[in-house]
Amino acid sequence: MITTLQYNYGFEYKNVRYVWKSKKLFRLPYVKNNRSYSFLEIPAYCPKTTIVYNIQKDKLTQNRLKSITKKVDWTAEIIEDSDCPF
Repeated sequence: MITTLQYNYGFEYKNVRYVWKSKKLFRLPYVKNNRSYSFLEIPAYCPKTTIVYNIQKDKLTQNRLKSITKKVDWTAEIIEDSDCPF
């Protein structure tokens, strides 16, 4: 079964699209140099006092992400099936 998800807020960082859904950060699927990258939730961690996300080997704070987040109209198709091997 293929589920289509609609996203309202997100940003593009180093030619990769990231979106916010239910206050969680996700990376949308993309293809680069004949290699495909899947839909992924980006975890947040708090080393001392600020919330930090690791985005493509860069540590970005939540305040920095708020400044680059904008209103978007992006969709993503996710395969959710028990027969799918991945």
